[in-house]
This record gives sequence, C-alpha cells and structure tokens, in this order.
Amino acid sequence: MRTAIELITAEREEQIEKHGYTVSKDKAAYSGEELLQGALHAINPVLFSLPIDWGNWFTEKVISKTEIERFTIAAALIAAHIDKLIAMKKDKPLTEEELTEIAATSDCSFTDIKRLYDFVPDNLKVKEAFLSILTSLSVTGISIDWFIRHSAH
Repeated sequence: MRTAIELITAEREEQIEKHGYTVSKDKAAYSGEELLQGALHAINPVLFSLPIDWGNWFTEKVISKTEIERFTIAAALIAAHIDKLIAMKKDKPLTEEELTEIAATSDCSFTDIKRLYDFVPDNLKVKEAFLSILTSLSVTGISIDWFIRHSAH
C-alpha cells in the first residue's frame, strides 16, 4: 500500500495531467477559496457545500469514493490551492523591502535599483523578471543609468 504522500502526489498529478487543472488554470479560474471549499466538500459532501461554479459532476465523482480516496482528493485540492498562492505571490510587484534587499546584495545603490524598477514595464516588476534584467545588465557591464537613457520606453 502506498503512503499518504504518494497517494496525494498521484492525485495531484492526475488533476494536472489528466484533467488539465494546472496552476495557471487554477489562478485564472479561482479567485477565492474554491479549491479549499472543494476539498471540504470532498471530505464531507453532506456537511460542506460545493463551490458554486463546479456543478454536480464533482459530487457524483466524490460520493462513490472511499474515505481514503476522498481525503486524498481533498489533500490534493489543498495542495493545488497552496500552489496557486505561491504562484500568485511570485506575480506580485516587488516591495520596497525587497528592493532594499536586492540593492544590498548587488553592486548598485538603492536609488539606482529603484530608478530601474520604476522604469521597467509592470510585467517585469516581479522578482524573477527584475533580477533577470539586473543580472543581464551586470553581466554585460551596462550601467542602470546608461540602460535607462538609451532604452525606448
């Protein structure tokens, strides 16, 4: 018999690979706590209501499952919600504190880091993209000042 972690991992992989419920799709489809509500419904379909947009197909699928299978589905839905939260955190613009940390670990002043941050378009104001720009400038030896003056905005 497989362990709980193995069962949950297999269920989450099935949700992604077989049913197409990727992190991107979850971010786009669920703005609230729908995945958690679905998890609670999987645990006890009588006590907890189904998320509004899910339809009866989910209840029909879950109601016939064993207790272990229902809890496995619930845990995988909770994992999906956690993945969604992690992905949404990555999509948030950098905070002043994060910019300060970047400046402290780079050869640039906070003022230059902030100028570059204010200059780049909004879709590049997330940590991974912004650090990629900063690294590219550092590797090529291009200063932030030169980059801002010579870039079309």
